[in-house]
Amino acid sequence: MTDATYVTVNGKVIPSAEAQINIASPAAKYGIGVFEGLRGYWNADDEQLYVFRLREHLARLKQSMKLLRLDDEYTIEQLEACVLDMIRANDFKTTIQMRITALLDDPDSSRTDNGPVGVYAEGSPCPPHPFMRSGLTAGTSSWARTADNALPVRIKCNANYVNARLAELEARAGGFDRAIFLNNRGKVSEGPGATLFLIRNGQPATPSPSNDLLESITRDTLMHLLRETQDMDTRERDVDRTEIYAADEAFLCGTLAEVTPIISLDGIPVGDGTVGPITRALQKSYLDTVTGASADHAEWRTPVYV
Repeated sequence: MTDATYVTVNGKVIPSAEAQINIASPAAKYGIGVFEGLRGYWNADDEQLYVFRLREHLARLKQSMKLLRLDDEYTIEQLEACVLDMIRANDFKTTIQMRITALLDDPDSSRTDNGPVGVYAEGSPCPPHPFMRSGLTAGTSSWARTADNALPVRIKCNANYVNARLAELEARAGGFDRAIFLNNRGKVSEGPGATLFLIRNGQPATPSPSNDLLESITRDTLMHLLRETQDMDTRERDVDRTEIYAADEAFLCGTLAEVTPIISLDGIPVGDGTVGPITRALQKSYLDTVTGASADHAEWRTPVYV
């Protein structure tokens, strides 16, 4: 549940207690909706909250609406205002996580209708996750990642996350912190809600988009930072499960995961079973970039407060 006092619904700021969807709507019955997860980072020195790569996230939201054939009557500027107005109404002065959702919320619509489409934005404070420091244990899921010709992961759709739920519950029951998906070809896809990198013999690699994974904005960010800060070009290719066992380092990345080290897979240590130096350096570069501690890539940060 959101910690926000106010949310935005179809461009209007309203109290969060008044934000409701109809139980007979296609969104409630079938999960017909798409969303984007966002982060805003508070910089105390600047007294500013920066939303990271806001426009890229909103462009991907519009892409998801297009691919799910939802009516899209919203401009990037209107969607941006939904997010920024929500933050300002709550006067957040801390690092936050946010979600903007476009869904079929009319009880008179069927699951094959294209509209009308409502847009909602909400947020809440988000402290750093302890796995960022300690790393996490992962287990290979027996559940395959949904395929592009079945339920495409490229569409950031609410219903897709049932697949993630099954994998995460299985991992937890097996004593692991997180799951790693393989696709129907047996190649590594991603983790639920996070893409994967490995470092092997000094070479970063990540599964290519054709391996049924989300075209992650954080993944793109880290490929830039690896090149710029560590002079490393990332190879996008097929990755085998056993390559992670043999890797020197591995990590998950995403808007919420940020740069989360993997210290073991299926009980087998990755590298020496601790957080590796490349991963640790990349964490610092990423956090410096998103918070504005580094002046680099100012175009990725949208300031909230004038």
